[in-house]
Amino acid sequence: MHQVAQWPIFIALVLYVITFLSRNIKNIEFKNTAVSVWWLTLSVLLIWLILFGFISAVAVNIILLLTISLVILESKHSNYFRVSVGIFSFLLFLVLGFHLVPGFENILVIEDQALKGYSAKFSSYLNFDKALAGLVFYLVTVPRSYQVKFTHIICAFVITLITASIVLFTGIKLGLIDFNTDYAFGAEFFCFFILNQILVVAMAEEVFFRGFIQGKLYLLFTSNKLLLKTIPLSITSILFGLVHFGGGVEYVALATLAGFGYGLVYQLTRNIQLTIISHALFNMIHLLFFTYPLSI
Repeated sequence: MHQVAQWPIFIALVLYVITFLSRNIKNIEFKNTAVSVWWLTLSVLLIWLILFGFISAVAVNIILLLTISLVILESKHSNYFRVSVGIFSFLLFLVLGFHLVPGFENILVIEDQALKGYSAKFSSYLNFDKALAGLVFYLVTVPRSYQVKFTHIICAFVITLITASIVLFTGIKLGLIDFNTDYAFGAEFFCFFILNQILVVAMAEEVFFRGFIQGKLYLLFTSNKLLLKTIPLSITSILFGLVHFGGGVEYVALATLAGFGYGLVYQLTRNIQLTIISHALFNMIHLLFFTYPLSI
């Protein structure tokens, strides 16, 4: 793994987690105006990142633009205006998620290494652009969650195992992956992998696809139970698959199946935290027991 100054990154991650958790803290009253605590914690996080060179002033402006766009989207403006802002926010997340916006110094953690015997070479970054985009979508668009039911935890766990079984065994049949426990990585990378999955990859993708897109689509089909249970889940799963086009058609199909599983967790629990954990658990199973990300 590449050596970088660790304490500024550690503090940044702590501030990131605090900002994530601040979403569920009650608003502060300031001059008869309710102010969300997450505005304060997000500001502190952005200041820290810019002070240590992880993001530039341009990057901060882009994140603030995304934040303001989502706040407008959640407001009581006309439907036409909100749809336009929603499309803009959708596109802005994609360009951030695909690392097309300048000003983010994403940290290279591992470069062109095989994580297992006969696995394709793999590179991994700590992506501040994707992490911040997902965090902002979470803060502004995802409803607060105060309670996690035990039955929802069991439901999410069972669906994740079924999804992993279907997707990964289909991947074996297609020749994309194979069983493999010939580890070429150590505990340090594994800890990074779990942390990166929960805080960046799974969090950003699940908040965007399930919490935002799937959640908004539910509002369009409230009068028809059949459409409510099928259309949002199907559309979101297909979109999730399509953004994995870099792996080819077969990989898109597998990602669509995986997206259906994550979407089903969200549909049955309406808890984005469980959906994030489901996604991260799936990827951890993939890493531990199969070639990752693909076979040579």
